[in-house]
Amino acid sequence: MIADWSDESLRVGWVGGLYIEFGGLGLMINATEGTTERWNACFDPSLLEMIAVSDGEIRSLGGLLPLLCSLERRSELRIWAPMGEERPAYLAEAWSRGWPNRYPLGVEAEFPGGSFRLGDMKITSIGLRRSTEVAFRIDAGGRKIGFLPSGYHEAVVRHLRRMDLLVVIGDLNDVSQVGSLEPEQLWALNADGHPLEMGES
Repeated sequence: MIADWSDESLRVGWVGGLYIEFGGLGLMINATEGTTERWNACFDPSLLEMIAVSDGEIRSLGGLLPLLCSLERRSELRIWAPMGEERPAYLAEAWSRGWPNRYPLGVEAEFPGGSFRLGDMKITSIGLRRSTEVAFRIDAGGRKIGFLPSGYHEAVVRHLRRMDLLVVIGDLNDVSQVGSLEPEQLWALNADGHPLEMGES
């Protein structure tokens, strides 16, 4: 799926992870199995500068190592993870030991609620109750993009209302609830990252 308002400066697509390219810099949020192949078919891999993960679950990270191995670069690649999630750092360390001298990885761990930047993109993490998992809001070129990794949560209401694009992973109940957030576009995906079909729960 590619956002229908994509233009030369801002491109957004679902490739097994949410990929956002703005100002010549690429951000990948999560990387499920098969992400690398789908992403390479649609975007320029040389523009990826940061991978942000919503949590440490395999469903969000299953494609991280293949993605790291596929890249040809010299400069550091940044990985952002919520504070308290250890698996992203372990995977980055395993990659660095298994494939030394490829390129440096910088792992950043921060508590939810803060913002970080990639070029002119502002990425805000939103903590979800009783969990280290986070949702994300991305502001880029006047567009607002939201990512909900595991369905609807009351905690996101004030952060993700009236997004230009809202991506939610969940079920039909989640989809009915996020409708109240009034997104311009809604991409609803099941737990496997495939488009949600009517009747699916």
